[in-house]
Amino acid sequence: MLYQSISNSRSCEDSLVIGGVQIPNNMERTPYHTIWLFLVVAVVVCFAGGADARRSLLQTTCANPALPNVDLPSYLGVWYEIGSTALIKSFTEQNLACITARYSLIEANTIRVRNEGYNTSSGEFSTILGTATVTNRTLTVSFGGPVADYRIIYVSGEAREKYETAIVYSCDGEAGGFQSLYVLSRKPQLDDDTPLPDLLTFAASQGITLEPNNQLVLTPQDAITCGRNID
Repeated sequence: MLYQSISNSRSCEDSLVIGGVQIPNNMERTPYHTIWLFLVVAVVVCFAGGADARRSLLQTTCANPALPNVDLPSYLGVWYEIGSTALIKSFTEQNLACITARYSLIEANTIRVRNEGYNTSSGEFSTILGTATVTNRTLTVSFGGPVADYRIIYVSGEAREKYETAIVYSCDGEAGGFQSLYVLSRKPQLDDDTPLPDLLTFAASQGITLEPNNQLVLTPQDAITCGRNID
């Protein structure tokens, strides 16, 4: 639907310059995930303010946060998404609530990724399966198409008992610094001793500056919507 919406847009008719965003002529030699990010940015520019939106989206440089030591077995299991950045919410997570990620070990440094979410528009749960290669605390994830790198920049909790909270960051400099930030927890809600503002302050201390139109948006995880038993 993303590709169809661009091709059918009458406000952005040039197939190579969409909303003022230059799409490479030699797309066959451009990495697939980079093309996808160009298209995401182009759609936002077309419908969110032209040149001003383009400046706010594309004048970001990727941060280079310090990466903590991560014990992979302690990172495996189910994570609840507390929130993610607005552009992710607008596209890959559109209309999704109750988002979870389940990581299970396949071999040494390869894990299975199972992402699930409840589509509030269709009233159905959707699931996508992929794999991730773990290298230097970075997950290189593929769901059968383009790959993307996700860096684990923060974990809390005792490794021997599974980590309790995590922050994951992704940024593609080839697409002008398209940033994604995810806050994850082992529970549907953060504990009182781990307030969300503190986690965002930590991310900012690592040089991550989110654009005004790409701030963190909370992911609905209430028990009724998600069909969970209430204790």
